[in-house]
Amino acid sequence: MTLDDIIRQFKSIPYLFIGSGLSRRYLNTPNWEELMKHLADKVDDKLFSRERRKEEYENRPSSEFYMELAGKLRAIYDEKFDSEDAFLKEEFANHVLKREHSILKQYISLLFRQEEYPQNLAPDLQEELKLLSSLGKRSIAAVITTNYDHLTRILFPDFAEYVGQQDMLFTPLMGIQEVYKIHGSAGKPESIIITKKDYDQFKEKQAYLAAKLMTIFMEHPIVFLGYSLKDPNILSILKSIAYCLTEKQVERIKNHLLFIEYSADKSPTPVVADKELLFHYGTSEKNLKLKSVTLHSFKPLFESLSHKTFCYAPKVLAQLKRDIYQLVSSNAPTARFRLPSESDGNDILINGVTLMPVGSGFSRLESDDIYRCIFDETSTRPPEMIRANIGNIFRDQLPPIYSHCSQLLPLCRYLHLYIEQGYSIDDVHPNLLNYIRELDKSKFMPAKNLLTKLRGLKTWNEVTGAIRLPAATYQGRDLGAIYQINPADINLDDLKAYILQLLREPECQRLYTELRKLIRYYDFLYYKKRLPDLP
Repeated sequence: MTLDDIIRQFKSIPYLFIGSGLSRRYLNTPNWEELMKHLADKVDDKLFSRERRKEEYENRPSSEFYMELAGKLRAIYDEKFDSEDAFLKEEFANHVLKREHSILKQYISLLFRQEEYPQNLAPDLQEELKLLSSLGKRSIAAVITTNYDHLTRILFPDFAEYVGQQDMLFTPLMGIQEVYKIHGSAGKPESIIITKKDYDQFKEKQAYLAAKLMTIFMEHPIVFLGYSLKDPNILSILKSIAYCLTEKQVERIKNHLLFIEYSADKSPTPVVADKELLFHYGTSEKNLKLKSVTLHSFKPLFESLSHKTFCYAPKVLAQLKRDIYQLVSSNAPTARFRLPSESDGNDILINGVTLMPVGSGFSRLESDDIYRCIFDETSTRPPEMIRANIGNIFRDQLPPIYSHCSQLLPLCRYLHLYIEQGYSIDDVHPNLLNYIRELDKSKFMPAKNLLTKLRGLKTWNEVTGAIRLPAATYQGRDLGAIYQINPADINLDDLKAYILQLLREPECQRLYTELRKLIRYYDFLYYKKRLPDLP
C-alpha cells in the first residue's frame, strides 16, 4: 500500500497532530532537550552537564530530567530576576511583564513568539510550507498540537485557536478550522506546560481529554507530523486513548492513524510500514495499530492530502455548526433562519444557515471584514451601516469572532464607535475589554531572531523606503521594521495610506498575517489614545 492509497481510503477529512519537529523544520525552534539546555545555561551551565545527568538520572527517561529541571529553574528564574538587576532585563526590554506570573514561562514565551512567515528557507522547504498552508483551505479539518509556538497561526490564520485542556473540555468545539494547543501557547505564558507539576496536573485531567480526543479519532483520520514514535508526550496521550477503546474500535482506527517520520535518506519514494504500539495497564495490555510513513521531503504527503477536500467551503460549514449549536443550546425564540448564498472562491456555492435576529437587515461580519472595516475606504459594508449597527457588532458579533481568531483583532476603533454612539461599556464582553486594556506597543514587537536584522532603521522614511513593495513580494522582516520606530516618529496618515495601498493589491484578497498585524498596529496607535480609561 502506498501513501496515496492510504489517504485515498480516508473516509473523512483528516486532523493534523503537530509536534516540535515540524516547527524545528520551518521555524528552527529548539526541541525539548535544546530548550532545557538553553534555559539551564542562562543561570548555571552545570545544571545540564553530562556528569550531573548521569549522576542523578542514570537509567531514567530524559523526560523526567527535563520536567524536574524545569521545576527547579522556575524558582531560580524568579529569585534571580528579583535579586539581580541585569538578569533577563535586555530580553524583556520591549515586553510588558506580569510579575505575578512565572518569569521562566514568560521567557519561554519570548523564545517561541515568532509570528512572521519564516524567511530565508531553502526553496524546497518554502514549497512545502506553501503546500501545507494551502491545505488549510479545504483539506484539513483541524489541528492538534503540543507546541507552544505560533506556526499554526502563520499557516492557518483563519483557524480558531483553543489553548489548554480547559478550552477543549468546556468549549463547544466545531471540529472545523480549529487549532487545539493542548500544552499551552506562547501567547499565554501561564498556559505553558513545562514543569513536573504542570505535567502531573495535565495527567490528572488527561482521561477527560482522552475522551474528547477519542471522539475525534473515531470520526477522523489523524496525521502525526513532527513527532517520534518514542515521544513520551504523544505516547502518553495515545495510551490514554487506547485504554478507552474496545478491541473492535482499535481495529477500526488502525488505518486512521498515520505517523509521519523524517528520514535523512533522500529517496523520493515514501516508505510505508505497519506499526504496533504495546501499552500496559497493570496486568493487562493493548496493541494500538497504525501506519508509519518514512520520507525525506514532505511534499508528496502534502500533495496527497490536497486531493482530499471538503465538498463545501469549511468556513460555511463551521458557521453552520456554530449557529445550529447556538440555536439548540439557547433555544432563543426571537431568532429565525436566514439563508444567504455563500462562495469560497472555488466555484462551489451552497446555501448555509446563518442565525440572524428578525428584521436586523445586517449580515454577519467575518474576520477579514473586521479588518477591512477599520477604514471607511475599504469597508465591506457601507460605513454608515457599521455605525448604525455597532451595538450588535460589538456585543453579539465580535466576541465569537475574537475567540475564533486566536484572540487577535483590531478592536479599538469598534469600541470608539460603540462609546461614540452612546452605548455603555458595562455591556461589553470582559474578554474584549481585557484585550484592549492590556494592549500596548510590546504586543507588536518582532520576534527576537529578527531584532538584529531590524536595528538601525530608526526613521519613518527609512522604513517606508524599505517596504514599498508589492504585496506579493513583501518580506515580513521589512514590515516588522515599523514596530522598531518610536510611534511619535510615525505619521499615521502615511501609515494609513500605505495600508490602504496594500489592501488594494489583488494579492491581498485574503489578508496575510503581517498585514493583519499592521492593521492592528494602526488601530492601536490611532484609536487606543482616543478611548477613555477602561474599568
